[in-house]
Amino acid sequence: MRKILVLVGVLAALAIPAVALGVDINPSQVGTGCSGDGTYHFVAPGGDGSSVLSVTFEGGSFTGGPTKVTGGNAQWTIDANGKIVSASATNAARLVLSDFTCSTKKGGGK
Repeated sequence: MRKILVLVGVLAALAIPAVALGVDINPSQVGTGCSGDGTYHFVAPGGDGSSVLSVTFEGGSFTGGPTKVTGGNAQWTIDANGKIVSASATNAARLVLSDFTCSTKKGGGK
């Protein structure tokens, strides 16, 4: 009987799909960013090509795979509008906003 219970337990564990562990951005980085358009660079140490970033900005959202993976870090470079409302990544140890650059308007007001 004990062997049957062990076998049932092993089969049940194998039947449960692996869950992609997610990490949230450091709370101190929420609200960071540009009032208008900007380019954001996120890094997820421990991430890989299967990592997915989900970010909500004041002016929209982004969800997708990394634009680059190097040295065990998944990285995303995103053009977006507004400050960060929330951000998370799957299959990573941490998520940080590495840097951002705000766009400046050019021209004579046309």
